[in-house]
Amino acid sequence: MTAHARLSSWEESIQQARTACEAWKKETALATKKMEQAIKDKEAATAKANQLQKELDGLNGGPHLHVVGRVADLKGQPTSILKTIEWQLRKDLQEVEKVEII
Repeated sequence: MTAHARLSSWEESIQQARTACEAWKKETALATKKMEQAIKDKEAATAKANQLQKELDGLNGGPHLHVVGRVADLKGQPTSILKTIEWQLRKDLQEVEKVEII
C-alpha cells in the first residue's frame, strides 16, 4: 500500500469517526431534551397529585380521622380504591397512636 493510499484510508477513517461523533452528539442532545421534558412532566404530575390530594382532603372534611361507613360498601370496590382506603386508615391509626391515652 502506498503512502498516498494509507493517507487516503486514514482520512476516510477520520471522516467516519467525525460522522459518528456528530451522530452521538445529536443523540445526546435529543436524549437530554427528552429527559428535560420528562422532568417537567414529572413536576407537573406531582403538582397535580398534590392539588388532588388537597381537594380530596377538603372533600373528606380535611385532616380528620376517616371511617368506613359500612363494611358491605367495601365489597365490589376496585383494588385501587381499597388500597387508598387502607392507606388512609393506616395514616389515621398512626395519628391515634400518637395521642397519649390517659
